[in-house]
Amino acid sequence: SCSIVLRGSEDDFGFINLNWISFTGWSNGVNNYQLEKSDQNGLIINTTDVGTNILFSDADDGSNGQVLVYRITAIPIDPLDSSVSNLLTIIAEPKLIFPSAFTPDGDGLNDVFIGIGKFINSYSLKIFDKWGSIIFISDDPDIGWDGIVDGVQSQTGTYVYKADFSDSSGRNFSRSGTVALIR
Repeated sequence: SCSIVLRGSEDDFGFINLNWISFTGWSNGVNNYQLEKSDQNGLIINTTDVGTNILFSDADDGSNGQVLVYRITAIPIDPLDSSVSNLLTIIAEPKLIFPSAFTPDGDGLNDVFIGIGKFINSYSLKIFDKWGSIIFISDDPDIGWDGIVDGVQSQTGTYVYKADFSDSSGRNFSRSGTVALIR
């Protein structure tokens, strides 16, 4: 059985907050803990000496993938074998955000309504007019709505969007909201 239980989760800011139960099996105690971070294939990304702390906040930027695996190793003061925690797998939430407004006026700034995302595997965006009719569809996260419907510039106003997507780990999500088109 594991004598060090590792727990953790991702917070709203993308930090992975880890905590573990102190190892108490050695008479002279723990010299330090080492945190090992691996990718989903078991490739070690890095090892961090966290001293005798039992809390750690990892500011992973997502460049190591959506799935990360953590493990804590307790290193004893005395010349004994180390003790290892359970493996903790964290699946980061996919990030998909949309602007609340856009200005398709051709100035090169904010001309297209498009989401910005991370860990997006499949994607579908639909834009609706005020009567609920679909006026734009895209299955490519790099293609957004330029404010044109059937070759005509859409009027200034509020439109509804709905995005359905799956992340790199196969989970399905849906986001919806409104966007103001400003001319």
